[in-house]
Amino acid sequence: MWRSLFDGFFAISSALLAIFFGAALGNVVRGVPLGVDHFFFEPLWTNFRTGADTGILDWYTCGAAVLALVALVVHGALYVALKTKGAVNEKSRKLARRLLPLLIILTSFGVPVTAAFYSNLLGWKETYDEGSQHELMIGEVGDVIIRGGNPNNAGFGKGRVARSARIDHISFRIEPRDTNGVKAELEKRGLEARIDTASHDDIHTAAYKSYHTTTPNGYNLQISYVTRDNRLTLAKAVKPKS
Repeated sequence: MWRSLFDGFFAISSALLAIFFGAALGNVVRGVPLGVDHFFFEPLWTNFRTGADTGILDWYTCGAAVLALVALVVHGALYVALKTKGAVNEKSRKLARRLLPLLIILTSFGVPVTAAFYSNLLGWKETYDEGSQHELMIGEVGDVIIRGGNPNNAGFGKGRVARSARIDHISFRIEPRDTNGVKAELEKRGLEARIDTASHDDIHTAAYKSYHTTTPNGYNLQISYVTRDNRLTLAKAVKPKS
C-alpha cells in the first residue's frame, strides 16, 4: 500500500514539475515586463490574456505547460520502453503511441500561434518581398527592411558567404520636404548626397525619393520623404514580384 501511495505521489509531483517548467518556459518565450531595476513581478494570473497586463498564467503559458507535459510523458514512456521488457514495455509503448499524435498536433499548433503572437505583439506586418529584401511595417513606429539570406534571390545558397546581422542604416524624414533643399544643406556641410530612389528614376519624379550620406563618425544616414501615411511607397516603387 505504501509503495503504491508514494509511487502515486512521485508521479504527480513529476507531472507538476513538467507543468511548472513548461509554464516558466512559456513566460520566457512570451516575455515578462521588466521594471526599472531590471527585475519583474507578475501576479499568478490576471485575465488569462496576453498583453500589457500579463500574469504568470495565461492562455499561452498554459498551452506551453500542456505541451511540455505531453512531450515529457512521451519522452519518458519511450525511455522506459527502451529499458524494459514484458508488460511494462508494452504499456509504455502503448502510452507513447496514444500521446504521440497529440504531441504532433500541439507542436504544429504552437509554432504558428507563437509566430502570430509575436507579430501581433510587435505590430509587424509584411508588405512585399521582391527577392533581395523584405519590408515589414512595425506598428505605428516605422518600417524595417531585412536584406540577405533571401530564398527568392537567384544567388541564394550559391557559394559560402559568412552570415551576420547588422544595422546598415536608419532613415529619417525632414518636414517640410524639399528635395533640392536637402541636397543643398547636406553639401553645405561638406556631406555627400547620394541619391536612392530604389527604381533608378529621377529623384524629382520617382515614387520613392531619398538621399544617403555618411556622417562624420562613418554612419550611413538616409533622409527620405517617407512618413507613416505613405510608408508603402518603397514597396510600390520596386514593383514587387510577390
